Amino acid sequence: MKTLLPSTAQTKPQGGEVVFVGEGRTVGENKVDINVKTGTQIVYSKYAGTELKYNGSNHLLLKEDDIMDILETNNIMDLKSLNDRVLIKVAEAEQKRLLVACC
Repeated sequence: MKTLLPSTAQTKPQGGEVVFVGEGRTVGENKVDINVKTGTQIVYSKYAGTELKYNGSNHLLLKEDDIMDILETNNIMDLKSLNDRVLIKVAEAEQKRLLVACC
């Protein structure tokens, strides 16, 4: 299963809009469809996929397993996690200042 996403050359984003969806895969005698549709906003693994140029634009070719979440709205709480994924808020390292006494 492959999904094609636009990407940028300057930064490594972790989200994008699906612009093409493959036909799925076959497991035994059963066909398994891909869970995302064209136009879906997704979050994917940071180092996932293969970068390629298509129709003059940069894209990222992903396997469905690299898709972590589906964004249905602009609210992070509305993420639809796939499979065994969970969303956590990462705590930022607390910056402490060292005060040095001077003469």
